[in-house]
Amino acid sequence: MGPDDLLPASPDPADPAGTAPVPTGRSGKRAAILGAAAREFLSHGYGATSMDEVARRAGVSKRTVYFHFGSKERLFAATIEHKCRDMADPLQDGRWRTMPLEDALTDLGRRFMALLLSPESRALERILTMEAVRFPQLSEVFYRAGPEALQRGVARFLDDRVARGELRLDDTTLAAGCLLMMVQGKVVKCAMMCPSDPPGADEVEATIRFAVRLFLDGARG
Repeated sequence: MGPDDLLPASPDPADPAGTAPVPTGRSGKRAAILGAAAREFLSHGYGATSMDEVARRAGVSKRTVYFHFGSKERLFAATIEHKCRDMADPLQDGRWRTMPLEDALTDLGRRFMALLLSPESRALERILTMEAVRFPQLSEVFYRAGPEALQRGVARFLDDRVARGELRLDDTTLAAGCLLMMVQGKVVKCAMMCPSDPPGADEVEATIRFAVRLFLDGARG
């Protein structure tokens, strides 16, 4: 039992009106804090988010937030890592092992693009861009937990297909990175820079299918 387990189960003083549910147990409190932090950071950015408001929304005391994360910067880093894992969950699909190669890569491309074009991903990228000068290490946290981890996962899939004799690749990690960038095409940049005229579903699908065919033309040897 640690200090966090000694906190009372009654409504938190940071939320005297009882508007936030009171989580129980260390893991429950940590999850509640991360969820509240994600909502605050994604809605208001790093600078405008207060630890008091995170605590209130999580239904815990500010002391509990600091017990788990130590500082606002470490909470932001933990939130980024958590959201990256959370958003990448749909990409961890064992069905790909049994699907025809082109179908599997097309399905991967669709899920990847749905992830990148989601409001949460776009909000997170905007926040990291705004905070890059003051907190450059946070962008590295995002890169390690998000794009780099996803690239490793795709590389493992490509390794499996190389072992089956379906692909001829000397460097599956490099190939995975190239595939993911090809699938994006200009779509993601356009969605970020021209929000009033985002790419339509047909353009996204056409870009994915073209990228997969182009990749396979070079990767099948």
